[in-house]
Amino acid sequence: MTLLALRVALDPTPAQERALRSHAGAARVAFNWGLGRVKANLSQREAKASYAPGRGRTVLAVGARTDRPDYEYADGVVLHLYELTDGHRSVTRVPALGGGSGASFTVTRAGRRLVVEALGTHRPWSAHVSGGRLVHAAPGTLRLGIEL
Repeated sequence: MTLLALRVALDPTPAQERALRSHAGAARVAFNWGLGRVKANLSQREAKASYAPGRGRTVLAVGARTDRPDYEYADGVVLHLYELTDGHRSVTRVPALGGGSGASFTVTRAGRRLVVEALGTHRPWSAHVSGGRLVHAAPGTLRLGIEL
């Protein structure tokens, strides 16, 4: 394969020079915006990875929305279940939008079976077992059994 390169000198008029600079500036703005999004996504991934793995015996509720702070927090919530030992029992509360009483989730483990019970929500939710398994609960589901 042969590559050919040419070097060309431009001699733009003042109006053309302004247009060229404008295009170059817009490209730089777009590049900086994209770079910022990539860095933010990587930071978010690092933060999520540091939430609880390795600490054990943790149930962490993570909201479904990241674009705004005012939404029904239990709608689409994901319960991250980290290293729950046999006999574990915990209650995780997800507040309502106004800060009042919202949904609560009771998580128990007996042997190789996890049971998640929901109270106070009719919205969909999920349980994410450490190790990568994600189990979705349909709207209105009050009890979810997960075999490990």
